[in-house]
Amino acid sequence: MYLDDLNVENDYSDPDDLFDTIPIDLVEKLSLDGKLEMIYQFKKYIEKEPEFIGIHNISSYDLYCIFISTTKPKYFGKNSYYLTDDQVEIFKSLYQYLELEKNDIMILNTVTNKIMKRIYVYHN
Repeated sequence: MYLDDLNVENDYSDPDDLFDTIPIDLVEKLSLDGKLEMIYQFKKYIEKEPEFIGIHNISSYDLYCIFISTTKPKYFGKNSYYLTDDQVEIFKSLYQYLELEKNDIMILNTVTNKIMKRIYVYHN
């Protein structure tokens, strides 16, 4: 009776049409939030590794920037760190979730060395 007075019709349209009306910037923000949440979970998991104990001091967004900006391998000299096989699998899983294509072992080692450089202070 109340709805009849308002002249409201039931809308049983396709729910997929809903996504056509969401602004693209909101979709991108939600996507970034999901990626940052995944990086946060990654940090909680990887900090159990002794080498990565200080990773919680780096923000998820800073790590995301390291991941997306590293596209070429780089040698870090005598202080280079190389991932173990288990750590490589953890990083590859994260890269797959983040939809980053460059996930070969040399790129992952470069990312790791950038992270280590942020965690530790090396003396020459």
